[in-house]
Amino acid sequence: LGGALALSTWLPLLGTFPKALVVGDRKTNLPILHCHGNKDTIIHINWARLSEESFKGMGFKHYIFKEYDGMDHTNWNQ
Repeated sequence: LGGALALSTWLPLLGTFPKALVVGDRKTNLPILHCHGNKDTIIHINWARLSEESFKGMGFKHYIFKEYDGMDHTNWNQ
């Protein structure tokens, strides 16, 4: 797997996600781009921000979180 793209989503098991699954350089070096709109009415932006904290806390070195101002649960041409 070369990388992961997460759009308007969150890590639903962030409180119980087994940290043993992310041990090792191959997993923590996985590039992840997580994009979320701050006006999302389906998945609240706070859930995405908590997911960001979780991924960084698990040691993912190439995790990028991008928050888009004014965007709902949709996509834009940015």
